[in-house]
Amino acid sequence: MAYLGKARKEDLRLLAEELNLNVGDNMKISDLSKLITTHPDYDEEFSKNQLTIIIEDRKLREQQEIENRSFESNKNLRKRIKGLIANFS
Repeated sequence: MAYLGKARKEDLRLLAEELNLNVGDNMKISDLSKLITTHPDYDEEFSKNQLTIIIEDRKLREQQEIENRSFESNKNLRKRIKGLIANFS
């Protein structure tokens, strides 16, 4: 169960929702961990695998967002450079 302590709150919330558990809006990490592990159908290996997938998906989304912001930033920089070059011509 130590694997739950390494997860973010948003990851645990998603895991609990995927397990069809009732998740409260103000639940803390410890509350979510307890909710997951005390459920009668709790399967540690399944939960661990699901959480790994959730974390990998989140990290992939975060990386894609960083790349998109970088692309937009570079695009805007190129526009400004073209504008400056046009002004000096």
